Amino acid sequence: MAVSPINPVDYNVIKNTIARYCIALDTKDWALLKTAVFTPDVQADFPFNRDMRGVDAVSATIQGRSVRSHVFLASSLSLFLRLPLTHPSSRPRWWKIPELTPMGAKTRLKNIPTQHALTTQMVEIQPDGVTAKATTYFTGVHFGRGKWQGQHLTSWGSYVDTLVRDDGKPGNWLISKRTVLFTERLGEERVMEGE
Repeated sequence: MAVSPINPVDYNVIKNTIARYCIALDTKDWALLKTAVFTPDVQADFPFNRDMRGVDAVSATIQGRSVRSHVFLASSLSLFLRLPLTHPSSRPRWWKIPELTPMGAKTRLKNIPTQHALTTQMVEIQPDGVTAKATTYFTGVHFGRGKWQGQHLTSWGSYVDTLVRDDGKPGNWLISKRTVLFTERLGEERVMEGE
């Protein structure tokens, strides 16, 4: 297999793809997730919904994820005990966190004003020149509305991504695999209930 040359411009294109995800969430431009962020067959693992397959599933989950107070209690307990909200297979047997379902909930991220910011980032383009690995730290602030006006919830964590150069064309990188890890969450969890 021939090694593709690595174009230094690709690093900026990859950073823009990852930033575009935050812009899609904050502007509620959900079409960006399908056209300019994820591959159609993306695999994603979020703390509130694991093992998602396909961009439609990821987009639907982000827009309409279910929120149950007992999960936030489990999240708080996790932070108190310093247990990671990691994949279920790596948790102690006694540690049970109910999984969340993406559809049918009254809570929707699409109705909650947000601001996501990216900070520390490492991008490594693989020797084949068509795949890359990236780890990006984020801060996401969710602002309360209605009875939660003036309250907010802030999340800190990281996006761990695998990206592919779409159709081998330079300048068009998309996320094919994403894992979202929370480091900490602080504030009023119920702002996620909307109004």
